[in-house]
Amino acid sequence: MKDRKWSKPIEGEWASTLQGYINTFTDKVPSEWKTIPEVMQCFGLKYSRGGGRHIMLADMCKRGILETRKFKVTDASGRRVLSISHYRLVKKPISSSKQKNP
Repeated sequence: MKDRKWSKPIEGEWASTLQGYINTFTDKVPSEWKTIPEVMQCFGLKYSRGGGRHIMLADMCKRGILETRKFKVTDASGRRVLSISHYRLVKKPISSSKQKNP
């Protein structure tokens, strides 16, 4: 997300009043929930806005490995509330090693 600067920052009592009002619409995101770029970083992958990563996360949710939930958070400016998808692990990682027959 781009860090956009507002041309005229609001300061003092007006700013704190506005921020308090906006915060009434946001959710507190627990630490185990991560955004898509944060999940990709945990996987050691680069985040791109293409559909491949979203398809992989959707499949992992369908298989019960991840859980998804939308949280309302403010953007970088702190003046706009957005509904952003977050993910968390619900199952232990799938082992990739094959079992040998005795």
